[in-house]
Amino acid sequence: NVRIAVMDTHWFLRERHPGERARFFERMQQMIDGAQGREVILLAHHAYRSAGPHGMIVPGYHTLGGAYIMKQAGALLQDLNSPPYADLLSGLRQTFNSARKPPLIYAGGHDHSLQVLTSKEEFDPRFNLVSGSGSKLSTIQMGTGLVWGASRPGYMMLVFRKADGVDLFVVAGDPARLSCTGADEERTRCMTEATNAFEIIYSASLLGESKEPRDIRAPRADS
Repeated sequence: NVRIAVMDTHWFLRERHPGERARFFERMQQMIDGAQGREVILLAHHAYRSAGPHGMIVPGYHTLGGAYIMKQAGALLQDLNSPPYADLLSGLRQTFNSARKPPLIYAGGHDHSLQVLTSKEEFDPRFNLVSGSGSKLSTIQMGTGLVWGASRPGYMMLVFRKADGVDLFVVAGDPARLSCTGADEERTRCMTEATNAFEIIYSASLLGESKEPRDIRAPRADS
């Protein structure tokens, strides 16, 4: 009941030829149209929306420094406000609008946190997932559309039900055990404790049996 597509957003941010970029969106349009009645789930490295540093959330200690100026000028290619990133998002929105049906989920990473966001515009992906905290952590700031977020090591799982439902589970561990050091015995004990600390910390039904997207707009964020 779903079509899953993986796209190389890093290629798009580096590609400078207009014709190649146009073909990128043409293939995206064909993929969405070809899904017919199936829900579309897009997977990529770069996030569609984010409440983290790459989503134009600038930590306070950078507000008077060079990083802030570079972000405002769009000089940081990997941030949502850079010109190539803006072109990517604009092209995706136009493609979703032409298809008249947005993807159910856009799942990305890039920011090192766990986030669940809802759509901003009518034809934006209905749910935006950020799962990029496999090796290190970054901050989250509450903002429009952020339903839930955590700066914790972890990952996300999507469960596809036989009755057409789609459920989300977020599994996270202890940030204090993100890195294990010391002698072999101490490091082994730390790694075992870190593994055992992983648990489901958030879950939501994104698509019900009626194939109608759920409303999970109640905002919440964990530290």
